Amino acid sequence: MKKFLNTADLMLWRYVNSDLFACTVLFLTFVIVLASVR
Repeated sequence: MKKFLNTADLMLWRYVNSDLFACTVLFLTFVIVLASVR
């Protein structure tokens, strides 16, 4: 179980450091701004 958790942490860390995560954050910010403007 612990090994699985470590693997999941590593995958999450990789995702956080990837461009995909940055794009997701930017997209969500854009949506929130759009929603508050309307």
